[in-house]
Amino acid sequence: MQREIKKIVIKLTDRCNLNCVMCGQRVRNEGAAGGIYIKTELLKKFFQNIPENMQVYLWGGEPLLHPDFEEIVKFFISKKGKVSINTNAFLLDKYLDFLIEAPIESMIVSIDGLGDVHDSIRRTGGLFKKVKESLFKYIEGTRKYQRKNVVINFTILKDNYLDIEEFCDEIKSWDVHSITMNFLILVDKKKGNEFAMEVFEKCGKKLESWKGYSGDYKNIFDYDKLGQICESIVNKHGFFVRWSNENFIPDSKNLEIYYEKPDTLLESLIPLTCEAINKPCSEIEESLAIDSNGNIVICPDFPDTVIGSIETSKYENFYNREIYSLYGLDKEYKATCYRCAHRSKY
Repeated sequence: MQREIKKIVIKLTDRCNLNCVMCGQRVRNEGAAGGIYIKTELLKKFFQNIPENMQVYLWGGEPLLHPDFEEIVKFFISKKGKVSINTNAFLLDKYLDFLIEAPIESMIVSIDGLGDVHDSIRRTGGLFKKVKESLFKYIEGTRKYQRKNVVINFTILKDNYLDIEEFCDEIKSWDVHSITMNFLILVDKKKGNEFAMEVFEKCGKKLESWKGYSGDYKNIFDYDKLGQICESIVNKHGFFVRWSNENFIPDSKNLEIYYEKPDTLLESLIPLTCEAINKPCSEIEESLAIDSNGNIVICPDFPDTVIGSIETSKYENFYNREIYSLYGLDKEYKATCYRCAHRSKY
């Protein structure tokens, strides 16, 4: 059975120059000193014959740390790819002239609050000021191309949720494309262990990466207050503020279930039929994900769901949907998927 490949997701490196409080990769001890950089020549060889207009999503770690970052971006642009970059923007100044001139589809920048709030969450003093100054130069530079492509990623945390309205008001004045509000990815420990055991018994593979998302996030919000804030944002900013779970209604009841009961599916929270909820996610249906070590994985957030390698596999092989059946994720959502934004595509 064939599938479409509409999007390529590439983790250029697991190395990062920040140490964010909510980062699941840090919990898994990824991004250590030195880190892993994807091999540029292998990457270019593997994708030599990709079709035009492919969505190409570059992330990390921090993708701008890759020593061949500019060469990789130029390669995919030469293939008529639509390149998006997910960055903390700490190194944006280093590549400012290049990125202004390059036809980037989306420049996705993570900012989790104003001033000291952002600096505290990212554990880096002066970061907000540095990122704001760099972004303003980028936005000004791209105006001549009428390219309004900056998307701000905001992760809702106990440290910043009371300031969301002020944050949205401020970012709106920056002349960016939009804000995406992200809810934490959560994996229930019991369900995660059950899924890991199921996979091990089926194919002898050990899944450990889900543990990076299995922290206890109960009772961290006043759900009534957060629900009121979300409603106010929707009413005030409309589609300028988007939600990572597109079909999720962030009212107080749904928010409480989302965080307090991560072992449940989202039937009661997303207005879709049970049949639609159990359809495979967009990663299986239309994406090809590459980890920084060159492994091809089913899900970019869980790098041990390996199904191949750019060194030993051929790109064309991954039009075969059967390859994606190894972990059972092609048939139904598992514990790793209960609180994941990818499922909202359906």
